[in-house]
Amino acid sequence: MRLRLRKKDRDVPELNTTSTADISFMLLVFFLVTTSMDTDKGLDKQLPPPEDDKVELATVKTNTMLNIRVDANDNISVNDSLADTQVLIAQVKDFVSTVGKSHIITIDTDENASYEAYFKVQDAVKTAYAELRNDASRKLYGRRFSLLGQAEKDRIRQMFPQRVTEKTNGEDI
Repeated sequence: MRLRLRKKDRDVPELNTTSTADISFMLLVFFLVTTSMDTDKGLDKQLPPPEDDKVELATVKTNTMLNIRVDANDNISVNDSLADTQVLIAQVKDFVSTVGKSHIITIDTDENASYEAYFKVQDAVKTAYAELRNDASRKLYGRRFSLLGQAEKDRIRQMFPQRVTEKTNGEDI
């Protein structure tokens, strides 16, 4: 006698997926809210207002100009002599304090120079002006430039105006 074994009817287990979309959406919202987004960093610079099509030529004495050049190999030169950023800061400070309000700093950047070298020069010039203004505010008011009132800051800015022009491959920007 042969026994025939009956196959049990097997039920396929089911997974309840009705709330899967809700859970996914809630997780998405959670991660979007808790994730911090990186912001682009750049130079804090105020561009001059747009000018008319008139071009005015100005005569500039060569002894009132400091020429900073960044070449294609990222070498920085000040008045045709090589310099690093610390030397550049010292030279800008010395030049601006010696020449006074009539100074002009020209930054000439080769188009093949890296952004890093360009930003190093920009930071060095900005640092030099900040140090000059801090020194002057400590002498006049006994505190740092950032702690001064608006009228006091304006007076220091008039003493050391930031007069910088930029070029790329010999052409004004």
